[in-house]
Amino acid sequence: MSKKIALIGGGGFAKEIIEVMELLGHSVYGIFAHTNSFMEYHHYGYLDELLIHRGEYDAVHIAFGGVTGEQIANRRAIIDFLDRNGIDAVTLVSPYARIAKNVTLGQGCYIAHDVYISQDAAVGDHVIINNRCDIGHDVVIRENVTISPKVFLGGAVEVGSDTLIGVGSIVKQGVKIGHTSIVSMGSSVIRNIKPYSLVLAPQSTVHKEFYKNEQ
Repeated sequence: MSKKIALIGGGGFAKEIIEVMELLGHSVYGIFAHTNSFMEYHHYGYLDELLIHRGEYDAVHIAFGGVTGEQIANRRAIIDFLDRNGIDAVTLVSPYARIAKNVTLGQGCYIAHDVYISQDAAVGDHVIINNRCDIGHDVVIRENVTISPKVFLGGAVEVGSDTLIGVGSIVKQGVKIGHTSIVSMGSSVIRNIKPYSLVLAPQSTVHKEFYKNEQ
């Protein structure tokens, strides 16, 4: 069923989300953001205007990723706002993704092109799984996780909430990554990671002030 979707965020990543929305037959109700990159869509104010116009759209979608500590926190604040006000978020799955029939997806997820999610995986609310990711069997991804492009998660991996897995990272089967962590691009994670950790690949640069170093 076609939906009118209010997008929270008006930057470059929203362009990719709009493409998938349109492939699925949905339309953009408007952009709710401090700034807007899309002249063709109506630009509203921020979250308070979602309440003002509540009866005019069918659902919302958070249209920016958690690629820094600040953005992860901003996404969490929006999720809490939506929950407090009972606003529904729509899950968007690209028609070019492959999802096993017994996978569970929470509300507000975005599953991009060329993603494969294997048997018995469980994906929490407001998770982003970006292009060309491979998610193994029995993987558990908690709420508000951003999985960047070309990530591989081995079987039975568990990713805690409010976490970023950087581009091209590989996580060994059975590994548990604690909540509120950042795994920088190109990392190979072969052992469990505590909450609030920062995992650095060689020659990577991450905003260390947001996270404690892994112990």
